[in-house]
Amino acid sequence: MNTIKRERQSNIEVLRIFSIIGVIVLHYNNRLYGNAFGITDNIVINHFALILLESLCICSVNVFIIISAYYLSKSNRRNIIRIVDLFIQVIVFSVVKYLISARANITLKGLICSCIPNNYFVTLYATLYIISPLINTFLDFPKIDKKKVVIITSIAFL
Repeated sequence: MNTIKRERQSNIEVLRIFSIIGVIVLHYNNRLYGNAFGITDNIVINHFALILLESLCICSVNVFIIISAYYLSKSNRRNIIRIVDLFIQVIVFSVVKYLISARANITLKGLICSCIPNNYFVTLYATLYIISPLINTFLDFPKIDKKKVVIITSIAFL
């Protein structure tokens, strides 16, 4: 078995941890999920602190994606089971959330709708995970205009 020993990059792992914490802060501040902004509307100092936290964490999702892309660029092998597992996790959490929120008003339509993943981040991440070997192959060509590849990829993800 040919195994490549990879050197740990603690600095990038710490940055990933901070970006995950930033994503949690963004969800906590969001009016739909944590509603921290709704709770602190009348308390100026707390509202200011949340705005400051939001400003510091606003790039967390982008940083997390860039770190993931960095690690994905190291190899062109992909395990589709990981994507299936990710979607199963999203569906399970969505169904549990539906069952808790609906309580006595559970309908077949609502249950089926909760089984359809509608999380844009998971969908984009799965797409990036699947097409990243193609992007890596394009970037390995010596004569390819890398600026055009970046522009086309950016337009594709708009």
